[in-house]
Amino acid sequence: MRIWSAFIPVVAAAILLCFNKSMEGRGENIPRLPRAVLLLGYPPADLTVSTPEQTSKLQEEGSDGYVIPSISADGRVVASARLIVGAPPSSRPRMVIATYSVPERRWTEYEGFETLGGAVALSPDAAELACLIREQPGRHSHLEVLTLRTGRATPGPDLWELAGTHMSWSPDGRRLVFDRHVRRPADSRNSEPWPEVDIFDLNSGQVSKLVDGLAPAWSPSGEWIAFLGYSSDRQDGRLQSGPPFDLNLVSLIHPDGTGLKTLAARRPRGDIQTHPPAPVWSPNSEALLINRQRDDLRNTYDIYLLDLGALKLTRKFKGTPPVYAWVEAR
Repeated sequence: MRIWSAFIPVVAAAILLCFNKSMEGRGENIPRLPRAVLLLGYPPADLTVSTPEQTSKLQEEGSDGYVIPSISADGRVVASARLIVGAPPSSRPRMVIATYSVPERRWTEYEGFETLGGAVALSPDAAELACLIREQPGRHSHLEVLTLRTGRATPGPDLWELAGTHMSWSPDGRRLVFDRHVRRPADSRNSEPWPEVDIFDLNSGQVSKLVDGLAPAWSPSGEWIAFLGYSSDRQDGRLQSGPPFDLNLVSLIHPDGTGLKTLAARRPRGDIQTHPPAPVWSPNSEALLINRQRDDLRNTYDIYLLDLGALKLTRKFKGTPPVYAWVEAR
């Protein structure tokens, strides 16, 4: 296991220089914003934190899984997964849920909590971590909440195989919003698995549908949930009527299901990604970063800033890794 460290300044500088050159060699810039910490990269490989002054690469292990990382509200803890390669021939590579202490530059792995992909969502206060647990491909999965201080795991709802690709905590840490695929009734226009956004109440254990859509993100203010997939041209909220679902649209909805509105298109109509990155909230809940895939072969993105007050969409970065989180630099 290789852990990025700066215990010897010269070695750290060399690692950072090589990392920046490798990123530049792939034609990728590093997104930076004033007074901001951004979490970006291609986890579980090339997971990166950027500030206005520096770039820190947290890990570089390769994996076939797709992990969506997260960061605490104070920017001190990052959650993702680590690839563990056991001794041959009996041990298989495993992706284990892990957290990274930014001040200590150290990973902590949670043995017994393995994932095949999906979100690893850290609560705003870094006390709990929610993730999708899949024991085997093709099997049902379930949401699980891990209390980091005690190591106690609380099982959540059973989910279908393609569920929980995105998860996001409410600011008070009492609820989780996540996406999952559900099968519609046989008499509907489309009985194939369809994405919907649900809310899981940790106190009651109840799960309730919020809206059809994908890739939800709860605002730091708690007032809104941003997501992909609502078409304002639809006549009602049911799948059976209205024009086709459009996962390229960015929308907002209140956690109680009111106030639904469409804000912007992620990209021109056409092919869409299977697991598009969720919209990323600014720390003050006044703006969103929107990842638009630029080159699917190189997996690079253009990053747009959507000002929610002026409803103005501005491209901020071109040809970069995707951004997953934005917190205030302290």
